[in-house]
Amino acid sequence: MDSISITMEFKGVAIWVYFILSNYVGERVTTLTLANFTLDERSPVFYQHHPNQSTTTLYNQSVYSRTELANNNHTLRISTSGVDGQVFVSFYYAIYTHVNFEAGSSPSSQSGDHKPASTNTTTTSGISGIVGGIVGGTGVVVLAIFLIRRH
Repeated sequence: MDSISITMEFKGVAIWVYFILSNYVGERVTTLTLANFTLDERSPVFYQHHPNQSTTTLYNQSVYSRTELANNNHTLRISTSGVDGQVFVSFYYAIYTHVNFEAGSSPSSQSGDHKPASTNTTTTSGISGIVGGIVGGTGVVVLAIFLIRRH
């Protein structure tokens, strides 16, 4: 089997990666999850999920995290390189955090006078747009019903 990979570039101080993990779904169906996480060309971190006999699908499962990074550009590569056999990999989403600094300060300041203006967390997922659309649409419908009943 050829290897697969996902590459993400981000600027930040921390990252968390979540997968969907599957257990038993039937005979001859691969649910074993194996993946290598390589951050900034460092040594890869290996992750594996051995499925059990339950039929439960596990969502929002944290499979990799790294904190206390320099507030710089980073590259995270998730791959199945070096893995023998068939595996199941289902990327769900990633969250990273970065720090904005006020004008005149610098993250490399030795005197400790740098002042974070704000910390932002960003989620990378196709789901967020769908959920936002559903919540926004529901809000519009509720508002319309309220206004119609009021008249």
